[in-house]
Amino acid sequence: ELRTGRAHPAYFEETLQRMAEARAGVAAVLTADVGDIALTHSATDAMSVGVWSVDWRPGDRAVTTSLEHPGGIGDLYNLRARTGIDIEFVDVGPDREEADVLAAFDAAIDEHTRVVAISHVLWASGTLMPVARIAKITHARGAILVVDGAQAVGAMPVDLAAIGADVYAVPAQKWLLGPEGMGAAAIAPGVRDRLTPSFGGHFSFETVDSTGAAAWWPDARR
Repeated sequence: ELRTGRAHPAYFEETLQRMAEARAGVAAVLTADVGDIALTHSATDAMSVGVWSVDWRPGDRAVTTSLEHPGGIGDLYNLRARTGIDIEFVDVGPDREEADVLAAFDAAIDEHTRVVAISHVLWASGTLMPVARIAKITHARGAILVVDGAQAVGAMPVDLAAIGADVYAVPAQKWLLGPEGMGAAAIAPGVRDRLTPSFGGHFSFETVDSTGAAAWWPDARR
């Protein structure tokens, strides 16, 4: 930066290269394809990408747990205030057996549920959630699964396809030991056409101009 300056084309090309490398690194950690990865500023941003990608209507429902981090659940409260959605909280206290938790999710997720938003590992208790089994229930009811991976990625192996998450949020600064202010959203290929981008910027588009022409990237970068 000191040698070329931020206005020099070489600086921009270097930035694009570093971004591509970061996406590839996250893809490797999640056993995913680089096309599944979009860069964000935090795991909270990545949760926002997932939650706001749904065309919400009054009467729609979101299902979450009773032990979510504010960074993961904040957008559900925002949606409730702005659109009138209902939020169902599943009790996942440390004294509950996995079978009881799964039965509670099965009862909570109904035909009005659009999003199930949970943590892979609960920040308050360290409980490893049965994400793959919750994903099966979620998908059977036509909803999407948005997973906060803040306490999992870097601390344990993660396979995006195996756990069934549609959107998986990753922070840089926790178990990946990266810097603050960086994160990523992994978007499963099969769900991209169902999700509508709610945020747009220069790096969201494959081609864009200032007179009305815009084409989103076909992969998770959109």
